[in-house]
Amino acid sequence: CFLDFFWIFLVFFFFKQKTAYEITRDWSSDVCSSDLGTKIFQKGWNSYLRYSADDNALAIDQFLAAVELDPDYGRAYARLGLAYLRRCQLRWNGPLDMSVGMANAMANQYLDEAKSRPSSLATVAASRIELYNEHYKVALTEATRAIAQDPNDPEG
Repeated sequence: CFLDFFWIFLVFFFFKQKTAYEITRDWSSDVCSSDLGTKIFQKGWNSYLRYSADDNALAIDQFLAAVELDPDYGRAYARLGLAYLRRCQLRWNGPLDMSVGMANAMANQYLDEAKSRPSSLATVAASRIELYNEHYKVALTEATRAIAQDPNDPEG
């Protein structure tokens, strides 16, 4: 029991030290350069929070609109990845007429976009998407980064 606790402590300490550099990086892609893009993103976020297939599809459309206004908006890419992930997990195929496999591919595509435009939310999205795809070590690393970046973030 003690050895298990000690191992978990060492792993957490190692990852926390490893991500210290990343915490101090410029997270400017957390902010949209367009006021309209921010408003559309917020509408998408509100739709995403309603937790239904139709609202999730609406959220995807709104996140895509935010990305069109600001192609470097990392949070919008991360939310797109999470919205497509939700489609996979809950089998919400109807509103967008898309298979689970295609939704998973889209989640991974937007995760790649989010990672190329770092944001605090990108690590949360990476953890969840990697966990869904059974990449457990990568998911743990990303979850640890998310906690280290913002321990008060309820999404992390």
